Amino acid sequence: MNPVGRKRSFYFPDWMTREVEAEATRLDRSVSWILQRAWKLARADIRRAEPRTPGPVRDGSFTATPTPTLVPGNGLTETVNGLPDTSARSTRP
Repeated sequence: MNPVGRKRSFYFPDWMTREVEAEATRLDRSVSWILQRAWKLARADIRRAEPRTPGPVRDGSFTATPTPTLVPGNGLTETVNGLPDTSARSTRP
């Protein structure tokens, strides 16, 4: 077993793979280094992002589900965490 970490496979779109490889070449670093650095820089932003669908989260609770809310001048709208749910269909006639 590799003492640094286990080997993993990740699948990216071709265009993203080419960009990562180009940056690795430009910086004279490995693709692994680029991906690790990108994760370290982005993980705080990713952790702040809201989940796309309701489901279990780390603490065992569930994320909010869309609830009907009356929005003045707009009628009944679906919201998630107080924000309009863009996936919901409009209820306006």
